[in-house]
Amino acid sequence: MRIFKLSVFLLATLLTNITANEQKRPLTHDDYDHWNNIIRPVISENGEWISYQVNPQDGDGVLCIYERRAKKTDTVHRASGQSFSGNSKFIAYRIVPEKEVVRQAKLDEKPQEEMPKDSLGITILENGGSVYYPSLKSFIVPEKGGNWMAFVYEYEKEIQENNDENNESEAIEGEDSETQGEKENEEEDKEPDTELIDKLVIFNPIENKKYEFENVTDYKISENGELIAFVTAECRDTVEVNKLKIFQANTEIRRKIFEKEGEFAQLEIDKEGKQLSFVFTSDTNDVKTYGLYYFEIDMEAPALLADSSSKHIFDEWHVSPHRSLSFSDSGKRLFFGTAPIPEPEPKDTLLDEEKYSLDIWHWKDSQLQPMQHVNLDDEKERSYLAVYEPAKNEFWQMADTTIRNVNTAGKGDARFAVGYDYQPYEIKLSWDISRYRDVYLFDIENREKKLLLEKATFVYGLSPGGNYLIWFDSEDKDWYVHDNNTGSSRNISHEVPVPLYREKWDQPRPVPPSGIAGWFEDDEDVLVYDDYDIWQLDPEGKKEPVNITMHRGRDNYNIFRYIQTDKDELFIDKSEPLFLSVFNEKTKAAGFCHYFLARRRPFFTNLITEDKRFFFVEKARNEDKIIWRKGDFKEYNDLYISNPDITDIVKISDANPQQDNYLWGEVELVEWTSFRNDTLQGLFYTPENMEPGKQYPMIVYFYERLSNRKHHHYVPSPSRSVISIPFCTSNGYIVFVPDIPYEIGYPGQSAYDAIVSGTQSMVERYDFIDRENIGLQGQSWGGYQVAWVITRTDMFKAAMAGTPVSNMFSAYGGIRWGSGMSRQFQYEQTQSRLGGSMWESPHLYYENSPIFFADKIETPLLIMHNDEDGAVPWYQGIELFTALRRLQKPAWMLSYNGEAHNLRRRPNRIDLSIRMSQFFDHYLKGEPAPRWLKYGIPAIDKGRVSGYELIDGE
Repeated sequence: MRIFKLSVFLLATLLTNITANEQKRPLTHDDYDHWNNIIRPVISENGEWISYQVNPQDGDGVLCIYERRAKKTDTVHRASGQSFSGNSKFIAYRIVPEKEVVRQAKLDEKPQEEMPKDSLGITILENGGSVYYPSLKSFIVPEKGGNWMAFVYEYEKEIQENNDENNESEAIEGEDSETQGEKENEEEDKEPDTELIDKLVIFNPIENKKYEFENVTDYKISENGELIAFVTAECRDTVEVNKLKIFQANTEIRRKIFEKEGEFAQLEIDKEGKQLSFVFTSDTNDVKTYGLYYFEIDMEAPALLADSSSKHIFDEWHVSPHRSLSFSDSGKRLFFGTAPIPEPEPKDTLLDEEKYSLDIWHWKDSQLQPMQHVNLDDEKERSYLAVYEPAKNEFWQMADTTIRNVNTAGKGDARFAVGYDYQPYEIKLSWDISRYRDVYLFDIENREKKLLLEKATFVYGLSPGGNYLIWFDSEDKDWYVHDNNTGSSRNISHEVPVPLYREKWDQPRPVPPSGIAGWFEDDEDVLVYDDYDIWQLDPEGKKEPVNITMHRGRDNYNIFRYIQTDKDELFIDKSEPLFLSVFNEKTKAAGFCHYFLARRRPFFTNLITEDKRFFFVEKARNEDKIIWRKGDFKEYNDLYISNPDITDIVKISDANPQQDNYLWGEVELVEWTSFRNDTLQGLFYTPENMEPGKQYPMIVYFYERLSNRKHHHYVPSPSRSVISIPFCTSNGYIVFVPDIPYEIGYPGQSAYDAIVSGTQSMVERYDFIDRENIGLQGQSWGGYQVAWVITRTDMFKAAMAGTPVSNMFSAYGGIRWGSGMSRQFQYEQTQSRLGGSMWESPHLYYENSPIFFADKIETPLLIMHNDEDGAVPWYQGIELFTALRRLQKPAWMLSYNGEAHNLRRRPNRIDLSIRMSQFFDHYLKGEPAPRWLKYGIPAIDKGRVSGYELIDGE
């Protein structure tokens, strides 16, 4: 009887599951728009409030404001860019117009000034009251401030008539008094003339106080909210007069501190609101020279510190208007930029048709001409770091035309800084991407600099206190420090018994280190990573290295990494438990743990570990509350709040409840032995509603190593270039994603060995795979591998290659137009992994080029390559397509106009998704071919005919 009851129970459960699946439906291309993403989660300083945006892919989103104690959520439609006040009393946000309203305005071709505008919203957190201001341009809520904030909005101001006696209107000759009277009446009825001006509002939402100022061009607020500075512009007799005013929040005193004809360029306030600085020019010439001004809160007016005539500014230089000013954390230093005074442009006396236009490529140029053009605007605005110390009234020009890049430490307060000179090695960048540099140490207190390292690679800069420079030596693969106070250098990791570099590195260039976690107080020790554990190293070299994770990483395939929970943290506080992430390389389980270093016997506390993916988001500044996210393939990465020890967990978002209505799928971590006898991992995705005895088509997708993404959640969205895994499983496809290790010089064969061995292993292991209907898909480097693999096997029924390199000879000498760089480095040192130049190893370039084996391809191939691809030259896709066309092999190329390497415009992404689905459905499921696949679309029908319709019986 018990067996009978159990059988009834199992039958009922099975029927329930079948019914549930019958109620679900597959994803379609119409479902993308309303799938949501959580954007910008933020927790208030006191940990009582969490805000986050829930935005659909297409349409109007909402801002959610969650109250922790009440466990309730309020929403504001179309709000974004939110900021909590530093005292957690209010939240401000931008409200954008409805998307459909903006769309209609564009259809109506409204001028820019009549387009729908953003608004400002402010919600008082304790009582939920809100205020709104239209026509918002910008707003600032000070990060650690109190009740005051500021914003600028566009204000329509009535133009006042000038009533001076000399400007009174007179009757037009020949008009009688009656006519004139009628005109006056008409003018009275006439709408007054208006102009749009920018108005600054300094606002206290809690006490409902505000001060307004017109024609504001710039404004800043100190971090603590105590000082607001703003610039107003006024036109007097065609001359612009600028005024600088300040508002002190604690006294509400407003005063003007500067007024002059000219132009402001930069404005900054120190952290405490006690000092400010700005860059200004009085020049009216086309070429202007700028000066640096400085003001302390007790001064009557700002003082001019430096300009082109100052002795501490290089000859023919001035203060740069392009570099932002910054005060050090303590306020004792002011950093600014200087630059050569620009040369005046010669007067143009030629017509356009009388001018020549060319680029001269010189073999000694440190940068190729395309790279120079990409960087041209930055080069025109290049500035060089200088420092001023108010207490000493001293300047120092730190950077110059040789040492262009200088980085400070200790939030600008450390004694030492570090400078880099890349120029001697810049020409090598075309083929050697190692980014060599000469390294200089700057002693700010003594105004000295000296060369420390030549042709260095992995330089991690200064310790937070500035006492050490740390770098990883790429030859002996150890960490080194230079003691800036004593001038000595030493190897600090030679006693570590395991590699401190990336052990799976398979590119033919220097192997990078596994990284740095941070430094303890006063630069006492540095924490560095191996591939699994965390090591404590003594920069003095006196103490032995300590594995603070006690080898639990490497011994158990756990990867431990430090998480900085304090946004303001300069040093790691070893008196507090270290908050660590943990990820198991074998199982892909993840979570958080604590390491208590300060105890007499240090120990671990495992806080949470699940078969999920975890993301730390933020800790409340003034309360022990953290927000984090977790999810997996089936579960969206929703938002959670808890204590730092991961107790009192509350889920606070549910971004995509509609997912329950759709068929989804499962993911399994799989292993197999490759043709090279390597044990490889991969991901195996299956449909949710698999039927016993039925076989399913499979698509193989890959990009180097992706098995660590087992718990990655893919939001259904139109494709930028690759398949949507949940869309595929929802529609009855299996998806296999194999890891690919590479042998230097043989990337194509390496891909073949991993992909084909993995595919064969899956087919042998799972009888529900339809071995006659297996497809292949990849993008960019994956697209190249698709093209290469199908020259060696016909096991795949159809293949789609996005932006593939087909000819490594012609691609080698091309340009990556996005950066202007030569492509040589990519083939010699990075992803293509050939390990030598074209003339050193021509056989490798030949063997790894699909174009030379195009006649061996028997697999129908769909190519996407776009005409503004800045990463892989468009002609690579054309070469492969035209070869297959000549050979009369079935091939198609989708070329989206004006599109880059991956699609950006949503209509194009939807189109690619539809065509890729139709392509695989036809070849792997036997569905009718769409018209575009059967006949193409002639240029005369471009934009009018989609060709989506399926052709039955043809």
